[in-house]
Amino acid sequence: MIMTRDEINELFFEKRKKQISNKYLAEQLNCSNALISQFFNFKCSLSTVKEERLKQIIRQAKEYKWIKVEI
Repeated sequence: MIMTRDEINELFFEKRKKQISNKYLAEQLNCSNALISQFFNFKCSLSTVKEERLKQIIRQAKEYKWIKVEI
């Protein structure tokens, strides 16, 4: 199923929050960095298989936070 603009935006903000690069996603999906960028800018679409894989990669990624530890 093709993702809506809202779903793509949610995925984009989750990707940013988890600090996942387009280059990393492109390597995982075996596609170009430009294709990932164009997808998040609504200029092209991905196949349903790649969309599902993209969702899976972003959702399974860990979120890192900076915590100040007092000594």
